Amino acid sequence: MNRPAARRLVPLHASMPRLPLTLLEQYLLHDDRRSYPCWMLGRLRFTGCLNHEELQLAWAEVARRHPLLACLVRPGRGGRPGWVAAPGGPAPIEWRPGPLPADWPATWAPIDLSREPGVRWLVVETEGGGDIYVQAHHAVLDGVALFQVFHELMLLYTHALGGHVLIPELRPQLLAGRGRLVASWWGRWRLLPAHLLGLALAWPLLRREVTPLVPHHPAAPDAPPPPGLPAIAGRRFCPDDFKKIRGAARRLGAGLNALLMRDVFAALGVWRAEQGVGAPLDWIRLGLPINLRRPADRLLPAANVFSLVGIDRRGKSLANRDRLLRRAREDMALVKRHRLDHTFLLLLGIHRLLPGGLRRYTRREACRATLVMTNLGPLCPPRSSLLDADQRIAVPGAVIEEVSIGGLFRPGTCATLAFGFYAGRLQADLHYDARFLTAAQAEGFMRAFEAQVRLSMEESPAAP
Repeated sequence: MNRPAARRLVPLHASMPRLPLTLLEQYLLHDDRRSYPCWMLGRLRFTGCLNHEELQLAWAEVARRHPLLACLVRPGRGGRPGWVAAPGGPAPIEWRPGPLPADWPATWAPIDLSREPGVRWLVVETEGGGDIYVQAHHAVLDGVALFQVFHELMLLYTHALGGHVLIPELRPQLLAGRGRLVASWWGRWRLLPAHLLGLALAWPLLRREVTPLVPHHPAAPDAPPPPGLPAIAGRRFCPDDFKKIRGAARRLGAGLNALLMRDVFAALGVWRAEQGVGAPLDWIRLGLPINLRRPADRLLPAANVFSLVGIDRRGKSLANRDRLLRRAREDMALVKRHRLDHTFLLLLGIHRLLPGGLRRYTRREACRATLVMTNLGPLCPPRSSLLDADQRIAVPGAVIEEVSIGGLFRPGTCATLAFGFYAGRLQADLHYDARFLTAAQAEGFMRAFEAQVRLSMEESPAAP
């Protein structure tokens, strides 16, 4: 198969002007604390070997193409924080000899965005392979953008070694509008009914007492991060199983997200019964990050372009799989039809109107979600010029065998379940707070979730 010719790399900008932080970025900056760091952690496990110098050059090029990766946060006019280019550029990649850690490296230091850029890389090498780790402050970029950066690092590494690959075009000037939901007053006026409906629906949710996954008291803000960050329990569904899962979603008239949401709720019901926790009238909430990228944003460099919605169920309803699926379809349709994915950002804007309101909101210790569920989608573009016959990223001298990402946990929310697609597989990683959830409990939840997914794989539509 002929690969497209390599595209000549040209500068995207001479210098990046100061960019004010968006509302979401300010929220994520305030939400970072020592006991609950607001990071994302990723790992690419590879076989083969990597060229140190060329990978470093590729990372420098990635940071140049995605300006926020090499920026600091500094106060500006009126005290509003903004992004400015770091004088020394991005931090260089750190290299360590093996052996590979049993889980993930336990030496993650806090990221102070006022002093250093928000992305760090570490490569641990062994004979015949190794791991590439990334630590990224969530105020810099979201999970979708992190996988975009992963992919471009591999593209540019291949390019540096003379490989013929297609380097995607980017427009850094689009970063100025990255937090703007609509660009015109007419667009804002059209969204007014959706905003009013969203606020009306959000009011009872804000007053509702959400039940955490396990009873616990949030850690003190100055407490050290949890040991073994991140602790992960994972499942991988082979390509044949993934095809069955997607086929089941089509048969049942549901999107993949609605099907997975149903299975997560059902797994929570089974797991709570096994653990002997909770009551029938408990409110169980799934926090769902929603990607707000539009088709035009394919040229946008890495940034945060998402919002959050909460989906609630009573504990007693978690055993009814048919009803859970019907409600999941209805809720996802309601969010899409009425643009309820904007409500969270609207609430952040209301808090920001009050002096110190956004910071106070991030310091609330109440449980906001029993579990966060996020679907990051393909971990590599399906038509990437790097993919081999097994749909894995193949670069000169190495193959990326597996990609993982660790999500966040917050006060009262001790676990995030992240989905992604790689090499034809569906992967599910439960990132959990080891201070409150044990490895046995996390593994028990993932067993319950896998059992629910396998029930869905063979499920037929219910009789009318």
